[in-house]
Amino acid sequence: MSLSSRDLKQLIPAIYLVALFLIVAPYLNELIKVWPFLPSDAGWRFGAFGFLLNAATTPLLGFALLAGVALATSSATALRSTAVGAGLLAAVLVVLLLVFMRDAGQLVANLSGLMQQQARVALWRTVLVSLFCLPVLSWLAIGAWRASSGIRATLSATARSSSGLVVGS
Repeated sequence: MSLSSRDLKQLIPAIYLVALFLIVAPYLNELIKVWPFLPSDAGWRFGAFGFLLNAATTPLLGFALLAGVALATSSATALRSTAVGAGLLAAVLVVLLLVFMRDAGQLVANLSGLMQQQARVALWRTVLVSLFCLPVLSWLAIGAWRASSGIRATLSATARSSSGLVVGS
């Protein structure tokens, strides 16, 4: 049994929804954990930003899935949306990481013994996850943008070449 083109096209919206769920759900879960918001408290920022930075791995899968489906369907618009979303997330994560590291320096210095050791482990784990996710998100953003430009150029060239009038044989 083979799937028709129509059957495959009906799956695309569902796949896009799964990808969006993979991007959004981890952050919603983490935001619930840090409620109520206390952004003026360095300890709260350290914990909240650490949670948000560590949640970045699952959205990578969502963006990769979006880019893959967009490439498979030659959707320049979906690729551009993927590029913008991945780029914005990367930019937000950079800001969160900088604030997280600043707060970590202050907090770790005020701790001692086992608490200081646990805070350092949390700090380095978060930094390592971020240093993996940020380049990958950036790569996805740039690659999706370039691929969308290539698709648009191909579609434009195809439209120009097929718009000519052919007379006779």
